[in-house]
Amino acid sequence: MTDLVKKQLVKPPQRPDEEAFKKAQEDINAKINGLRKKSDAVKERLNNAPGKGSGNDKREELRGRLNDLRRQQAEIKQSKQGVFDQLSALDASIKKKIVDVKAAKLPYKTTAEIDNRISELDQKVESGILKLVEEKRFVAEISSLKKARKAVEAQQVQQAAIDADKQTYDELKKTIDDSGARAISQEFDEVRAQLDALQKDYQSDREKRDELYNEQTALRQQLDEAYSDLRALRDEYKAKNDEYYAHQRQAQIQRREAARIKQQVIDEEKRQAAARNERELAEIPAFEEEIITCENLINFLKPSAAAAAAEAAATTAATTAANVRQVDSSNAPQGVALKKKADRDEDTYFVGGKYAKKSKGQPKQAASPGATSAITPSGAFKIPLNMMEAFFTVDVAVPTSAADVDRAVEALRARLAHYKAEQPKVTEEKKRKAEEKIATLLARQEEKRQSRQNGAPKPAEDAFIDPVEVESVTVSVAAVEITQE
Repeated sequence: MTDLVKKQLVKPPQRPDEEAFKKAQEDINAKINGLRKKSDAVKERLNNAPGKGSGNDKREELRGRLNDLRRQQAEIKQSKQGVFDQLSALDASIKKKIVDVKAAKLPYKTTAEIDNRISELDQKVESGILKLVEEKRFVAEISSLKKARKAVEAQQVQQAAIDADKQTYDELKKTIDDSGARAISQEFDEVRAQLDALQKDYQSDREKRDELYNEQTALRQQLDEAYSDLRALRDEYKAKNDEYYAHQRQAQIQRREAARIKQQVIDEEKRQAAARNERELAEIPAFEEEIITCENLINFLKPSAAAAAAEAAATTAATTAANVRQVDSSNAPQGVALKKKADRDEDTYFVGGKYAKKSKGQPKQAASPGATSAITPSGAFKIPLNMMEAFFTVDVAVPTSAADVDRAVEALRARLAHYKAEQPKVTEEKKRKAEEKIATLLARQEEKRQSRQNGAPKPAEDAFIDPVEVESVTVSVAAVEITQE
């Protein structure tokens, strides 16, 4: 019960809103079109922007000129290599000596400054006005100054050597400093400035192109995202649509399966009903109509023999099979046969020896004479036409006169005895054939059901033969027996 409630509470998938999907798709397509226009505009600006090769010829020309000037400078430098070597050595020596002087970090630059300080401190110590601590400090400072005086003297010597090297460097440089070298150097600086200006412009153009490339890349990313959103929208719509139609197909399959099962139940009920009908028809005792016809004809020819015939019929019926239905004719009028239960609600009529069928599955109606005797009150012998036809049906010659009645009655009694004697055997044969027929029809129906399950087309024929055909088959058994007689 809980599972059933859960199944009922499961909400079936709804069909996606196609209008909303189209609206969302149009919005994304509009966004894509806008991004495409922007991308096309950026692409056009890139095409119109200075290319990567813009100004390359001029730059290459200037670089070539710089190389020429460097070569000329190199030739001049090679011709005066000795002087250049001396200048390099002096420059290195001067730089080293300057570093050494700076590293000394002396508070005094000349010995005169140190001598003046020492004299000042000696005067203060000789005055005798200093405290003992101050006097010791001044004496220690004087001692350190005397030691520093030697370092200052060495530093002065080093500075004098630096000045001498600088003078020598200037004199050597004057020997190589001519107008040709200066002109080459000046031209070199001018060409270098032009090349730097071109490189600056090239760098600016490159930055602008990079900005356009970055903008184009950003637009491409936005386009990719928009296309991804469009694909996701379509995939989601398709998934929901597929889910909806899959549920519809499954529901249809379930409905068809339920209808198929219901139809199987109906077909099975029909088969069982047809089988029951077949068995009921087989249960009808054979020659029942012929026996009744013979008895009616005997009663018609000799009404006084009705009681004896009834008593003989009761005795014969007691010897038949237990499942044969007995006819209670004690309350029936003399010369009238009772109808079967299956025939009491049907409108049947007697037409000579041939019994018309009013409905499917209904047996033939036995002869029921309208007159109670063949001898009229006036003493004439008269047999109605329908009674004559009843004689034909039981294969007994119609009596032509009152003297012929005994012969006809004996013949009828012989036929009656024959029918009653053969009734059990023929009835059992009918039952056997009915069961065989039922088994054959059920097997045929099962084969058809299996073939439908295996994909074969559904046959158009019915599961069972029409009941009229069934009745005609069962009646034919009695006809064959009579013919053999």
